[in-house]
Amino acid sequence: MQVGLLYPYGQVSPVQERQLIVQRLGVQAFAVHGTFDDCQRLVKSAFADPDFSRVRLSSANSINVGRLLPQMLYYIWAVAEGGFDEVVFCVPSGNLGNLTGGVLAALSGLPVRRFIAAHNANDFFPRFLAGEGPAFGPSRRTLSNAMDVGAPSNFERLQALLGASMPERIWGTSVSDKETLQTIRRVYETTGYLADPHTAVGLEAARRYRKATGDRAPLVVLATAHPAKFPEVIRQALDFEPEAPEALARLWKQEVSVVHVEADLEALKAHLLPHVAAGT
Repeated sequence: MQVGLLYPYGQVSPVQERQLIVQRLGVQAFAVHGTFDDCQRLVKSAFADPDFSRVRLSSANSINVGRLLPQMLYYIWAVAEGGFDEVVFCVPSGNLGNLTGGVLAALSGLPVRRFIAAHNANDFFPRFLAGEGPAFGPSRRTLSNAMDVGAPSNFERLQALLGASMPERIWGTSVSDKETLQTIRRVYETTGYLADPHTAVGLEAARRYRKATGDRAPLVVLATAHPAKFPEVIRQALDFEPEAPEALARLWKQEVSVVHVEADLEALKAHLLPHVAAGT
């Protein structure tokens, strides 16, 4: 198996980028000069391109339902651990894959009262839930960069699964960068918990949901990453950087392998197809 890993160049933190580009057997990282939406478009276009017809392509992100099915287990585990008869899940959201995994778990019988879709400034889905209709747009850069998705590919899956009941099953909101920093600071000062920016979006969305609906059911916020992956954001919020776990610290001692490409399928093919032809 050979792996091509696409990421939007300049739109991830230095630690995130290092995780992606360290040299690994059988893996080639591609720094795409574009957005996450461009990366996703390239992957989907490759599936439809006849030049790749002799290659058994697959995807490891939520384009592939094989990514979503294991994510159902997060929700099942949380309900089992909490012993909940009913629960609300708050999901920091971008491409809507994790949320779709939760919806699949709920439709399979898990006692989920409601979902909260917690978004940053890329607010297409909260606006849709509020009745504004589907209108994808270009992604906007934020502090919670893994959620910077303008056209979430799992939106159609959620429509197919929930139909007209989607606004009743999912409550959505959009959290600004300023509010994200305020939440990191408030949660740390009141509880000692250090949240990364994506989790902070979820925590603020959960607070808003309680206030807006008065719902007092048990509520679980899905945390998304170690705060040490975002030292610049934590410093901005709290004037210090979190200590990096050894697994992250040793990344800087490893060799890297990365190829820069434009956000164009032909440019990507120029790098991939020679390897395919050579069987490497």
